Amino acid sequence: MADTKYCAFCLKEITSDDDVFVYNYENWHKECASNQGIDTTMTSVSRPYSQYSNSSYSMSSIKQNATNILHGIAWLNLIFGILGAIIIWNKLAISAEHYYGPNEYNPIGVTLSIIFLIEGIFGWALFYVVAFTADNVNAIKKHLQIK
Repeated sequence: MADTKYCAFCLKEITSDDDVFVYNYENWHKECASNQGIDTTMTSVSRPYSQYSNSSYSMSSIKQNATNILHGIAWLNLIFGILGAIIIWNKLAISAEHYYGPNEYNPIGVTLSIIFLIEGIFGWALFYVVAFTADNVNAIKKHLQIK
């Protein structure tokens, strides 16, 4: 054998070419595959949607676009949270001199602007962590894929 192959089930080295069976693009011992109920009389069994792997819309590009969208949503959430907090602060918190006097702030406006700011920061963190995790999962899946 040219390169070392390992069984996907028992993780032991496959020592002979006659003993290797390919299932879902993974190498198996024929004995391990038959013990798991896999029909080893077939020459090779591939993934059910492998026929689409050569299309222009492969799953990896779709997943990459989804994570890019999540990154964009995260940044938009942060920007709109900060802008919303500034607008609420200017419109509700500072313009309260009509009700409370010239040197006081409206407590509802102050509270709302702080809540908007906190939501923008935590919303950004949530979307960014989800996007970062999705990027890492895609990288791990791509790294572990046996071709």
